[in-house]
Amino acid sequence: MEKKVNFILNNSLRDSYGYAAKIGKILFKILFLMRIDNLKNFPEGGVVVIAEHKSFLDGPILASALPNPPRFTSAEFMFYHPLYSLIPKWIGSIPVQGKSSISGLRKIIRVLKEGEIVVIFPQGGINKKTFYRGAFFAAAKAKVPVILATIEGVEKIFPPSKKKIGWSKIKVEFSEPFYPLSYKDASLEKKIFKKFKINGTEYSYSGF
Repeated sequence: MEKKVNFILNNSLRDSYGYAAKIGKILFKILFLMRIDNLKNFPEGGVVVIAEHKSFLDGPILASALPNPPRFTSAEFMFYHPLYSLIPKWIGSIPVQGKSSISGLRKIIRVLKEGEIVVIFPQGGINKKTFYRGAFFAAAKAKVPVILATIEGVEKIFPPSKKKIGWSKIKVEFSEPFYPLSYKDASLEKKIFKKFKINGTEYSYSGF
């Protein structure tokens, strides 16, 4: 029988995750002079935050920079790995499997309706030339906005292709909230690509 992954955060885990995010915020500000712009753009209730995935530091930075400790999505196999599973289970990540995880999307929609922030890297991995529309689908179904997070400096600190660690100031900037009408919202994708500073024709698309 296939194991089910528990993505529900109990109070003690939620509290410890919140404390860790606050400590991380202090450390990023001290070590990398992290600056956070436009937190005022976050409305009350659920929000989907999307960001270009450029470094292993993207997740920890967003966890510390957002108004509340967010949920993340993780590949389902990570929940069964003896080492990799510790962090996604601790922070209540939502497991997704493959390119069209219906069960994962349902869980994302559920927590969005409950008022949580969910971070989704639509590329599906670091520096990948893909763009999955699951974030738009979840936001449209839950009737919540999408906010783009732009993170500057991380690719110089912890580049995935190099073994040495560098230094740079970190800047996190949040866009105004966008409200997708469907998972194929072409006008919204154009705005997102413009803010991502990427050429959309270079990217391949998947439904979810």
